[in-house]
Amino acid sequence: MKKFLIILILMAIILYACFKKLGIPGKTINTGKEPDSVVSINVSEFIPYEGTVRIIPDFNTSLDGLSLKEIANLRIQKVEQYNILKFFPPDYHPLKPPHSSIYNRITGGKAWLKPVPFYIVNPYILIILSPANHVTPLNFYCSNFSIVYSYGKIIETHRGANAQCWFEKVFNSPDFPGRIRIWMVNAYDAGFHYIKLDFRECDNVEKESNPHNIMNTVYSNISFYHVGRYGVNNISAVDRNAWIKLCMKDMFTRITLKLWREKPTSTDAKPDIIYEIQVFP
Repeated sequence: MKKFLIILILMAIILYACFKKLGIPGKTINTGKEPDSVVSINVSEFIPYEGTVRIIPDFNTSLDGLSLKEIANLRIQKVEQYNILKFFPPDYHPLKPPHSSIYNRITGGKAWLKPVPFYIVNPYILIILSPANHVTPLNFYCSNFSIVYSYGKIIETHRGANAQCWFEKVFNSPDFPGRIRIWMVNAYDAGFHYIKLDFRECDNVEKESNPHNIMNTVYSNISFYHVGRYGVNNISAVDRNAWIKLCMKDMFTRITLKLWREKPTSTDAKPDIIYEIQVFP
């Protein structure tokens, strides 16, 4: 009996020591002040920058002939340009996990489909729109627009002749006129792995019946760069669940998306940030 009690006591001591050490991986840090001074924080929690930053797009940088390492270094430089926003982790490197799944299929030294470098050299354009079934960003066609981050919301604005260009490219698309593809490759790379179109905060957008559409559910897609059918580096892949349709041409249009780092338990959950495109004809 005495031996049995000793064994029980020893087991209790071992269990106590184990549970005392248990924490949530990636969510506890030591402050360095005292051995037992541990502060529990959620390191994936995103706290929006409380300020306003104008983001200047890059339309001119070519990636043709660059090695994969040179492309990665260029991406890092572009990320550092607005690092005050804290979208990307401080140790960000596109060729290291989890980011490498987007970039590691690039073939260095080859040419690029002309509009695709726009995605890579503009990391803070978290959401990029293109005519459905195409990869050329509407922003690449219609370049006289503004992007401003302010207190957790990014607003991309198109006016006048630029708005006219924007509508022309959407509604004159030869195969799916009026339809738009939403690309989240930069949002995903920055750690915002989940997005949803907020239909209640949209204008001139048709309601979609498909339950898997970005309008009706929390959506996630990790695009990637690779040498495609044209024999040059391109972006993939096709996903019709990220397509939306506009109601009319030359009408005020607002496309609002909610972005989260962690998968929300509800589509009504408060987003980490909002990305909104406004088009004033």
